[in-house]
Amino acid sequence: MHMNSKILLSTHSEVYVIDCSTLLYLQAEDHYTHLYTAQGGHMLLPFALSQVVEALSGPVSRGLRLYRMGRTYVLNLRYVSHVSTLKQSVQLTDNQGKVYLLRFSKVMLRALVNVMSGRSPESPTDEEE
Repeated sequence: MHMNSKILLSTHSEVYVIDCSTLLYLQAEDHYTHLYTAQGGHMLLPFALSQVVEALSGPVSRGLRLYRMGRTYVLNLRYVSHVSTLKQSVQLTDNQGKVYLLRFSKVMLRALVNVMSGRSPESPTDEEE
């Protein structure tokens, strides 16, 4: 991908290069963030999720459709392949066809469905109308 789709996160002794175009999802774990890519890669970053999200909010990541699911996850909506409020799950599919199944509350999933459908997160869904 183009160099302009990459961001750099650095500590005192290390630099992490993140290609925004391949970001599948982020998962917080204490003061670290797991980054999963659409190529099947995984990287553990020594940064809190909020720090990574802030770095991703710059001009490099314009057009990236990220959606925060509570305090623990950030999903790239481009890779969401199925949402089930009944099963309380979101399915993401990477470029190799590998499926990632993540579980969320029905309330969070309804908000996600609304956002993906172009409504506000608080809008009632068809089943509630």
